[in-house]
Amino acid sequence: MTKSPLLQVQVDESQPIRVDSKEVTLIIHNNSSDLYSNVYIEFEYQRDIRLYPLKIRLEQLAPGPAGIKKILSFQAHAAGSYVLRGRANYFVEKKRHAEAMEVELPIKVEPAIYSEQRRIEVTLPSPIEVPNLAEVHRDVRTEEPQMKVKAQIFLSYAREDEKKVEKLYQKLSAAGFKPWMDKKDILPGERWKSSIRRAIRRSDFFLVCLSVNSIDKRGWVQREMKQALDIWKEKLDSDIYLIPVRLEDCEMPESLRGFQWVNLFEEDSWTWLVKAIQVGIERRA
Repeated sequence: MTKSPLLQVQVDESQPIRVDSKEVTLIIHNNSSDLYSNVYIEFEYQRDIRLYPLKIRLEQLAPGPAGIKKILSFQAHAAGSYVLRGRANYFVEKKRHAEAMEVELPIKVEPAIYSEQRRIEVTLPSPIEVPNLAEVHRDVRTEEPQMKVKAQIFLSYAREDEKKVEKLYQKLSAAGFKPWMDKKDILPGERWKSSIRRAIRRSDFFLVCLSVNSIDKRGWVQREMKQALDIWKEKLDSDIYLIPVRLEDCEMPESLRGFQWVNLFEEDSWTWLVKAIQVGIERRA
């Protein structure tokens, strides 16, 4: 009988992984009786899979059956079987030495779920009785419309611009999108740091709202931008994901100058912003 490796990484299969899934959950187990520290897992880059982050680091991993769950941003181009390959390094505290192992994770990606459509059979009448073709056309249709999923849009901003961003949040919501703003979407009792990171990872678009208040401000705006830029690197060149939105006339940060921005204070800027989001959705369809 083959023994399980002392460090075990596996995919959480309690929920099916589909083409339209946004993430995958990995469970990391310590099957030994020793405490592991500095657990470092790095996956190889694959062209047919988007996985972020490619590197996982745990300060400590205690022995036990529960394990630690890590949620990663994940997207496969098509349904099928895939294998995530990588390497794990960890330090065994009791033995005081480092160990390493290869990691191979098989993942089965199922097709996306769409509303079921049933075929309606139409019996054409005899040649003598010629029906109205418009009536026949109306009879041949699907019985249920496909469910539309709203695109989630993360709003990154400086606290001084809160009122302006709230107006943008309301306009995006009225336009049929699903904006995400920390003040409105983090519930009492939730840990705000992990909530923000998770929302960025799950969002379809990242809008960084720029002003004189935010471009030179250290803190969470810069951290959010860095995470968004890392996610953007894993996307296709044609994807629209990170959109700089200038709330007022201000200098564009060096890291964002390669992106076309929109000036929200100019005429027709709202039309251009909505168009960019709609085109971004179409290109991913």
